[in-house]
Amino acid sequence: MALSKVEFELEKMRSRIVFFSKIQVEVVKKERSYSTVRSLFTIYLLNLRR
Repeated sequence: MALSKVEFELEKMRSRIVFFSKIQVEVVKKERSYSTVRSLFTIYLLNLRR
């Protein structure tokens, strides 16, 4: 009984970790795309000034 409760808690923690790591990946993707867009925009502005 006690063992299964521990296993249940571990499983809950594991699924939470997986969930958070998925969120982390999405955030990183968005930040990466944002920085790419920003750098492209900066290049565009620099070209306009010439």
